[in-house]
Amino acid sequence: MNWFTKNWAAVGLFTGILIVIILILSSDYLSYNEVLLRLQVSFLMFHQFEEYILPGGFKKFFNEELFPKRKNFGFNLSDPGILIINVIFGWTVYVFAAYSENIFPWFAAGIIVLTVINGLLHTAAALIKKKYNPGLITGLFLFIPIGTDYFLSNADDMSTGFIFKAALTALAGCIIIPVTILMTGKRENEIDKKENKTEM
Repeated sequence: MNWFTKNWAAVGLFTGILIVIILILSSDYLSYNEVLLRLQVSFLMFHQFEEYILPGGFKKFFNEELFPKRKNFGFNLSDPGILIINVIFGWTVYVFAAYSENIFPWFAAGIIVLTVINGLLHTAAALIKKKYNPGLITGLFLFIPIGTDYFLSNADDMSTGFIFKAALTALAGCIIIPVTILMTGKRENEIDKKENKTEM
């Protein structure tokens, strides 16, 4: 388990490549939405690889440049938080969305919305800071295009109820992620304080 916590993003890269290969070989048997949603899983993994390995540095960027004054409040990105958000939440939810599209299409659409929001946030951060941030390339050139393609392809089939449930799904994700950062960040701060007291 310790090995995985250190190498999960690399595992994700190879898994994402494998997903693309499988999609190329099986695309004739899948609907267009199924291809997009499964491709989204691999895009997520490529995005995480950019954020945490090559070039990496997203944790430092988040804590030192996006929210440098909020560490005392616990809003700092910790290693446990990174694992929970990206693997436990990210991989699980994205895979579920990819394989339940025929049953819960609104859930899949909500996850696509989260993907687009992620890409837009990276793009906005780059424009505000006037420089690259880890995750920008995949966010701009993978996340936003795949989300745009999905919604343009399905616009005629989206009822008011569908849009409402998709929006609630996206909203839930937008709440869960910062709450997880806050809770795990506070926990890490508490551990650091105890260790500092012990050293003193």
